Amino acid sequence: MPWPAIQTETLPWSPATEQLSRRAAKRQPREYRAAKVAPIGELPLELSAQTSALIEEATITAVRFDATEAHRMLPFTPLLLRSESVASSRIEQLTSSARKVLEAEITGNTEGNAGLIAANTRQMAEAVESGEPTVKSILQMHRVLLEHSAPAIAGQLRQQQVWIGGGDLHPGDADFVPPRHRHLSDAMSDLERFMQRTDVPALAQAAIAHAQFETIHPFADGNGRTGRALIHVILRARGVATTAALPISVGLLADTTGYFDTLSAYRRGEVEPVIRLFAQSTITAAQRGTWLARFTPDPASRGD
Repeated sequence: MPWPAIQTETLPWSPATEQLSRRAAKRQPREYRAAKVAPIGELPLELSAQTSALIEEATITAVRFDATEAHRMLPFTPLLLRSESVASSRIEQLTSSARKVLEAEITGNTEGNAGLIAANTRQMAEAVESGEPTVKSILQMHRVLLEHSAPAIAGQLRQQQVWIGGGDLHPGDADFVPPRHRHLSDAMSDLERFMQRTDVPALAQAAIAHAQFETIHPFADGNGRTGRALIHVILRARGVATTAALPISVGLLADTTGYFDTLSAYRRGEVEPVIRLFAQSTITAAQRGTWLARFTPDPASRGD
C-alpha cells in the first residue's frame, strides 16, 4: 500500500486590514488551502529491500554502540545533549557560542539565542528521560522548551493557522500550510497510535513520526526542535538508544537542504527518503560516538 500524500482543503481567510491601505486590503486573498493529513496510526508500511537493509545496518550499529560503548559516554551526557541541542537549533538558524550556551545553562539566563538553545538542551534531557512516546510527553517537552521564552503557548496546541515561508500577512503564497487547528487533536491522537506500534522498525518509526509531526505542525512555535527531540523518545522506548542520546541532528545538520527535501517528499507520499536519511544519520552518530569512546576512560575500570 503506498504511503498517503497530504490532501488540501480550501478555507476562508479573514485578513488583518488595520495596518493596510484600502487598496492593499482589497488585494488580500479571501481564501487559502491548508493541508489535510491522512491517518497513519494503523497504516501498513512497505519498504524496498535497499531501505530495509539500510535500516537493519543502522539498527545493528546503534544497538551495538548502546550496548558496548555508550556507557563510556555517561560522564559526558550533558555535553552530548548540548551538542545535539546546538545542532537541532542550528537547523532553524538559531546559533550561539558554546560559552554563551553554557553560561545560560549555569545562570538560568533565558534571553537571546543562548537561552533558547539552553532550553532546547533541557528539552533533550526531558526526551531522554521520558521514554513514553505519547501526546502528553510531547506537550511536556514543548512546555520545557518554551516555558521561559513563550509561556503563553508553552505546552499548548496552537489555536490559529500558521504557515511556513511566504509573507507575513496571509498564507496564500506559503511554501507549506499545515492543517487547520481544529484537526490537531485527532491528528496527534493518530500519531500517538503510530508511535505505540511495535510492528514497524524502530528507526523507520522514528523517522516517520518526526515527518508526520512536522507536517501536523501542532504548535505555534518550536515544532522543529520538539520534533527532533521526539526522535530520541522513540529510540529509547524501542530499546535502540537507552544509555546515551545519539546525536542524530548533527548528521541532519550536515545537509539541511536534503533534510527539508525529505520532509517535502514525505508530504508527497514518498516515505523512504526520510527513513534513509535518518538511518544514515544514525550510523554516522554511532560511528562518531564509538570513535570518541576510544579516547574516554571506562568508568567501570576506575579504582576508588
